[in-house]
Amino acid sequence: LSRDGTTVAESLGGRPVSPETTDPSERRLLNVVEEMALASGTRIPAVYVLEQEDGINAFAAGFSINSATVAV
Repeated sequence: LSRDGTTVAESLGGRPVSPETTDPSERRLLNVVEEMALASGTRIPAVYVLEQEDGINAFAAGFSINSATVAV
């Protein structure tokens, strides 16, 4: 857990969402995350989908802005 947010997302079975996705739901997710990052003046974090996770609906993890990850 001391590396970055992607480690947490991947340890929960998350898969990264590609910026080139054509899936409408994934595109909407990326748009929301990008808009929040722009509004807060931070870089756009990595985005993961937790398709197999029943207990967690979303989280953000990372020790700094540069290592942040959002998982849904």
